[in-house]
Amino acid sequence: MKIQPSRIPTLIMAAVALWPMAAFTQQALYAAVPGSTPVPPGGTPGIAIAGISEDHTSVLMATGGHSQELGDVHAVLARFGKASDDGAPHPEAFIYPGIRYLTPWRDVEKILVPFNTGMRNGDKIACAGFPEGLNWVRYDGRWVFNNHAYNHLFIVKDIRSQVVCIEFLQEHGSWRQDWPSLPGNWHVIDYVNAEVKGQPRVQIITQVFDDRGAGHRIVVHTTSPQIKRTVTLFLPQPLVNLMLACTQTTPAAPNK
Repeated sequence: MKIQPSRIPTLIMAAVALWPMAAFTQQALYAAVPGSTPVPPGGTPGIAIAGISEDHTSVLMATGGHSQELGDVHAVLARFGKASDDGAPHPEAFIYPGIRYLTPWRDVEKILVPFNTGMRNGDKIACAGFPEGLNWVRYDGRWVFNNHAYNHLFIVKDIRSQVVCIEFLQEHGSWRQDWPSLPGNWHVIDYVNAEVKGQPRVQIITQVFDDRGAGHRIVVHTTSPQIKRTVTLFLPQPLVNLMLACTQTTPAAPNK
């Protein structure tokens, strides 16, 4: 079939409109994809944070509600890591298929953010349990992971703008992944944005995909049928261990 010259601009526009949907569809999450981002050079100093301190956690808890965050962070991560203040680069650790731990922020943007994505904004991490000095950048658009669509992407980076984790958020839907659910009375629906449930009757389902063997990471999936909100958080193993070190500086609230 011949394409009429007059139709070429229309076809190009249609292809551009469909590109983000196709480019960011991840059907399965079973193994890291090696080589998509380069291994950091030997001189890379590692993660750049302001510190792991009791003072940081205490300040966050003083603002109210953060003891629940701290309790949930510890209860989830203690199953999958060991407290450590190791800030080395760890090029073996992946965040997302094809994206290594501590990849420069702009390089991650090129992989995950289509050119026509909504304008970004950002802020400091507010959730207790994260190392001090991390900040996030939010993008509005459409990302598909495991056959489900999300309308926000959060890229979390350190002081040197090296990416430490990412999060997908869907504000208007709830679904489970085909992963094990963790038992417990969970309070946090969104760790990056420090959002906890407002009523005791609200159910928060927490599931974890354990990819420590292949990708040196875990993926935490939280969803609530009542408030119709779903979050999928990709955490590399070095950050998991650092966060456990943060939760140890102040006793975590029990998850009950």
